Amino acid sequence: MSGLAAAALAAAALSHVAAAQTYAVGVGGMTVYDFADEAVVKGFDTWGGHVFGELRLESSVVLQARLSAFGLRSVAENSPSLRTVAGDLAVGYLFGSEWFRGGLMAGVGAYNLDPRSPSGGQVSHEDQRTEFGWFGGVEAIFDMGRHWDFRLEATGHLIHTEPRRKPVMLGASVAYRF
Repeated sequence: MSGLAAAALAAAALSHVAAAQTYAVGVGGMTVYDFADEAVVKGFDTWGGHVFGELRLESSVVLQARLSAFGLRSVAENSPSLRTVAGDLAVGYLFGSEWFRGGLMAGVGAYNLDPRSPSGGQVSHEDQRTEFGWFGGVEAIFDMGRHWDFRLEATGHLIHTEPRRKPVMLGASVAYRF
């Protein structure tokens, strides 16, 4: 009988957790400033976009998977910029009211760095490679209706390359919750 009671208790607990879960999918864009160790950059001068899927475990805890594509400047003079595709997994903690939530996020990512084709006398000084890194940031979510929200975020990434890449991204996105 105790096994049946334990199974019933586990089922009740899991149904409570499942009822609290919500999902979201979204799309957005960002501007990028790369603090590469040796690069000379001119502010937020590259752009990118992203798509994501999100699972809200509780009202304040979220898990997010994201696929991003953005540009990074080359660290060498007269060298082409890098096309970067990143896959990130993040966990976030949100707080706030009914129409607004804000919070912190942190996670890990894989970054595929691919130099563009050289043009106009450029010489490529970097090879295509995939590196790993981590990131952290802040996010603000504004509810725009029952299923839609608008998001603003700022994240800092640390990509484990030599020279070290440290892009900072300012982004905005829209999401559909279900």
